[in-house]
Amino acid sequence: MSVPHLSPDASSVNVSNSLLRFFGVPQFHKSFAPLDNILDSNTGRKLCFILFDGFGKYIQRKARRYCPFVWDHRRFDIETVYPPTTVAATTALLSAKYPLETAWIGWTQYFREIGAYVQMFSGNIEGTSTPASVKPSDIARNVGITELINRRAGLQICDSIMGFDCLGPHGQPSTGVFFDRIEKAIKKPENGFVYCYWPEPDHSLHGFGLDSKETTLAIKAIDQSLALLCKRNPDVVFLFLADHGHTPIKWVDIRDYPDFSKSLLEPRFSIEPRFATFFVRPDMHKAFEDAYAAHFASDFEIYPKERIYGENVLGYGQINPLTDQFLGDYTLIATKDKAFCDGFNFTGMVSNHAGATKEERIVELGLANA
Repeated sequence: MSVPHLSPDASSVNVSNSLLRFFGVPQFHKSFAPLDNILDSNTGRKLCFILFDGFGKYIQRKARRYCPFVWDHRRFDIETVYPPTTVAATTALLSAKYPLETAWIGWTQYFREIGAYVQMFSGNIEGTSTPASVKPSDIARNVGITELINRRAGLQICDSIMGFDCLGPHGQPSTGVFFDRIEKAIKKPENGFVYCYWPEPDHSLHGFGLDSKETTLAIKAIDQSLALLCKRNPDVVFLFLADHGHTPIKWVDIRDYPDFSKSLLEPRFSIEPRFATFFVRPDMHKAFEDAYAAHFASDFEIYPKERIYGENVLGYGQINPLTDQFLGDYTLIATKDKAFCDGFNFTGMVSNHAGATKEERIVELGLANA
């Protein structure tokens, strides 16, 4: 089998290019035509785009009694990029380019020049609080859509609200603080576009799963706060989207399969547990393939690097040379409920993403006041 191919017309990258189109910025890729039609009828209005981490279509569907506003305002099913994970998807959304082009693929990527596995967002060597000697944001820099919109306008008309900066009295991200800051930002006369990121329900889903009280409370807080925000600001067009979805997982330790692990050039994998890339010893490619067939073929699809490119798994456009460095000889993409571990990565998560299931890939674009 093959994982579903990424749509060139209806993904989060197309949504980003619709935003560029709305503000008169040259596009990198096709825009999302149904959104273009809506935005064309709202010329001159302020836009507020809110990204809810992990709040994919199937999470919304299962939790719809707790999020009636979000559920009632969904407009379009779209696909997130591969792998459907925050590093790849938020970077794609904010750059209007695919992971193939940005080289931001997953949580941990292997930097050959320093021989280190680096967490892309923090810049730390994985498993430590030690910064790597290379900084991902310097090595793989991408110009964001907010910067491009500001350049086109010739002044600062964009603002960004990041949930991790919206802390309550106990030092944790606060839904109340987050939505209060959004409201203040959209009321500033100079702001024509406000981008907002909130780390829930992803955080709760990872730790507790969909049916937990923690996730239910996070979803309720999102829905109630969003409904009030949109009602109080009818002059603003609100768009809301998830970077990816979620699915319950079971962990598989590659160290339990010596015939597999002995074929590896490095004792571990990188990118993501459900989109795992492996560097293989030059003389052991067949051994790797045989071990894969014996142990993992029912749960993961195997992709040699050339197949990743040939099937546009990481999107469309020109291959970033860094992307080619970060990809191993083979990538195993989860098609069911399994996730790899190797002794280095965290295995306490009960739900995860980055695989090829519809629950991870499909997200809903919601709109209000449009």
